[in-house]
Amino acid sequence: MINQVKIGKFIAQMRKEKEFTQRQLAEQVGVSDKTVSKWETGRSMPDNSVIMDVCMVLEINVNELLLGERISEENYVNKAEENMIELVKESERQRQKGNWSVIGMIFGIAILSFACLVVILSMGGIAAIALFLDMPSLLFTIGITVLVLVASGMLGDFCMGFAIVFGKAEHSREMVRDAWCAMKTVLFTLPLAGVFIFVVGFVGIMAMLDKLEMIMPNLAVAMLSMFYSVLLEMFLVPIAVRLHKKLNIEAE
Repeated sequence: MINQVKIGKFIAQMRKEKEFTQRQLAEQVGVSDKTVSKWETGRSMPDNSVIMDVCMVLEINVNELLLGERISEENYVNKAEENMIELVKESERQRQKGNWSVIGMIFGIAILSFACLVVILSMGGIAAIALFLDMPSLLFTIGITVLVLVASGMLGDFCMGFAIVFGKAEHSREMVRDAWCAMKTVLFTLPLAGVFIFVVGFVGIMAMLDKLEMIMPNLAVAMLSMFYSVLLEMFLVPIAVRLHKKLNIEAE
């Protein structure tokens, strides 16, 4: 198994031999000094987009980086083969991990759907489904997310993600990467948007304590924003997974 801690110590050793600070190394490979710190402490590894730059700046080869030590010429071929085998194993582990994530998501959807069905039936049958429909909550949840995309300049990349997954649009690895980053931003923003709208609604409810009969209906409406954010996440997660797979495939 790839030893990230050993690799991190090796990066730190090579950096110090070059008399670079973490910031100087970060500037040369196009990342932040915090990212370099994560590499050197073994919390992460250089990804495919910068690994060659890291090797070039530190004057090492990829096999030495993955092994976390210098390789003599006589051992180079053997070590390269070992690294290749380990990379294949690591890829398989990541694939299995992704499969379990999808299974977990499907299981979560099933539980949520069952819970919604129980609530609907307990509140008066199928006709009670109207209680789960509130357009302002849905529009505000989507609106906040769109504003974040516009402000970050990722709206086009987010839309391109759908074209890449569902269409036959020509795309480069950079386009897939940008679409994946935009999708991650949305997946991070949606829950925050739902919680924000709920908090705003809850503050409004606190001003209605003298009208007890209005508290529960308004609390239910306030909670719908979080419910909608969960539903939207369930729709977007499979798309994000497919983008991530495409990104990994094109990196090979």
